[in-house]
Amino acid sequence: VAEGLKAFRHPVPMVSIDNVTSEEAFREWDASMRAFLKRPEGEPFAFSVEPKIDGASLELVYEHGRLVVAATRGDGTEGEDVTANVRTLHSVPLRLDDPSPPPYVCVRGEAYVRIDDFRRLNQAGTLAGEKPYANPRNFCAGSLRMKDPRVPASRPIRYYAYVIAKLEGRAVASQTEALARLRGWGFPVSEWSVGVTGLDAVVAHFRKVEAA
Repeated sequence: VAEGLKAFRHPVPMVSIDNVTSEEAFREWDASMRAFLKRPEGEPFAFSVEPKIDGASLELVYEHGRLVVAATRGDGTEGEDVTANVRTLHSVPLRLDDPSPPPYVCVRGEAYVRIDDFRRLNQAGTLAGEKPYANPRNFCAGSLRMKDPRVPASRPIRYYAYVIAKLEGRAVASQTEALARLRGWGFPVSEWSVGVTGLDAVVAHFRKVEAA
């Protein structure tokens, strides 16, 4: 834990996401899941398809609709409390847009900086004689851990929510439903996030995003 920050134990461990790197590997994964779940070939899976944002993982905890803790991933079990800094980010709702919010919800997503914003920052810094930042991800992660909240407040850090890690008093039946709930609460969710059925639909959407 960095000096000046408090440790925060995640209510549910923040684990890493596994991945496949080809359509063939994806189809093999589907076949293994189908065998494991004893799913007949004629019954395709429903998928929630969305891009992975390469940013800094950020967990947000709300109690009765109000943001009470924002924390970094850390080692996956324990992160750093960066609530004061995250409160300055315009894309993070301080209160859920819900007249009857759940008593407790833990939301996870990515804090990130767009490539064009990052390039402008580095260009301005170079003109001012400053050393350029290495990459957007490290720049974003470092900004969130600053001692002075005015620093991240002055930087173009954005947030995308992608999962509800823990929810009390409500229930969601699928990831697609969870994303819709997040949108309704006021969280930015990727416009490329869709619900589709079957492997071919997943591959088609991936190609569409890749070509955009």
